[in-house]
Amino acid sequence: DLVLQNPQETCIIFVSVILISAFLEYVLQRVGNVDNRYARIMVNTMTQEVTIVGVLALFLMFTVSTIPKRFITPLYVALFSWANMCLFFMASFFVLIVLFQFAVANFDTAGWKNYEEGRVDSDEAAQLPFRYKIYKLLFEQYRDELERVMGIPTSTLPFYEYVGTNLRKSLVRVSDLSYRTWLSLCFVVFANLLRTKLTPWVDQSNEDHNFYNSLLFIGVVGFGNCLVFLAFFGLTQRRLLHLATGRIKVENPQTLIPFGTVKRGLEFLQMITMANNWYMTLFVTGNAKAMANLTVGWHIAVCYCAFVVPLVVFVGLLPWTYYSVALLA
Repeated sequence: DLVLQNPQETCIIFVSVILISAFLEYVLQRVGNVDNRYARIMVNTMTQEVTIVGVLALFLMFTVSTIPKRFITPLYVALFSWANMCLFFMASFFVLIVLFQFAVANFDTAGWKNYEEGRVDSDEAAQLPFRYKIYKLLFEQYRDELERVMGIPTSTLPFYEYVGTNLRKSLVRVSDLSYRTWLSLCFVVFANLLRTKLTPWVDQSNEDHNFYNSLLFIGVVGFGNCLVFLAFFGLTQRRLLHLATGRIKVENPQTLIPFGTVKRGLEFLQMITMANNWYMTLFVTGNAKAMANLTVGWHIAVCYCAFVVPLVVFVGLLPWTYYSVALLA
């Protein structure tokens, strides 16, 4: 009846949807036809995640339209719609983060190329910053292995190109979300549930409750995830330093990656990334409103500054974390 009674509005909405669909189809076809295989992989990944969200949306529509209302309450319909929207935001954030990592990888490769072709031989390792020290020491090991053992000059396969290829392969693996990554979010959700038991919902006009509830959410979800990531980062840097300085000698440096293999280490980074995405999504769709209800100036400043800190740490350290995994790989 709604469609029959409003033919003009129906036509406008339907044509708008068709135009948007045609535009997206055109963009995906253009990107999918490029020669860069990494771009094609990203399109496939995005298509896969959008498909998951689309299936969930269709399931919601089917459930609401077919199951009698006495068996499903409006509360669960609204919460399912909210969860579906959160998954869409999380998948979108994930694609953007991986694209950003590809851009940073290209920038880093160009920077290490200039360093390797310039002053890598003249610099003293002991006087270099940590990252340059690691790179120089591993470059020397790589050159020695390539020239002395295999009889191949370094100019044939530069170290920056070798590591850059490993880095792009790692990002390709990361872009393909596994079911274990999705399942790992359950632990973060349950942690947030336990957090809500400490600060149960009350009237939103309660200033102190909103403040402490926001801080507890940031502390448990945001800083909890940040500490886990920092533990992974610190362990990776420690083992990388020991490998570069010769304290550890192994036939396969991949075993030095936390969890023993490249695949497991990258899956763990996937989990951390998705947990951060859930943290941002939950803030945008819920906790931001609670912070907006705060009236005391320093409460607002503390909450927003605390919210940003884990994200800044994660975004700032993630590129070098991936590069470290590529060096060990």
